[in-house]
Amino acid sequence: MSFAFKKFNFFQQHEVKVHGFPANSTCHCLGGNLLYVGCDNGTVHLLDEAFQSQGSLNAYGYKVLFMAWAPARQLLVAVGLEEPGISTATLKVWEAERVATAAAAAAASSAAAATSSLPQP
Repeated sequence: MSFAFKKFNFFQQHEVKVHGFPANSTCHCLGGNLLYVGCDNGTVHLLDEAFQSQGSLNAYGYKVLFMAWAPARQLLVAVGLEEPGISTATLKVWEAERVATAAAAAAASSAAAATSSLPQP
């Protein structure tokens, strides 16, 4: 008795373009038309629909643990660590407009100016 298996193609194959999604991401959330990606170096990256970088912010000194989007007030909420070895997490809340503005300014300027342009939560 012989069996024949039919191959099903459920998904069309396509080539994935080069993207700006960081390899060291720890968390992410979708807010508005941007994807916010928290990383293990304390940086929050802003990506558009094509996963192209729209800027980044140095949000924490060590690591971003969790992020959430509050759509009613357009707020980005993040929990992270300021120093390695410290078990106390810090909660920070930013208005979406200020985060996008600071990220755009950071993308346009040097890394030294990026840390000073971060809005205070």
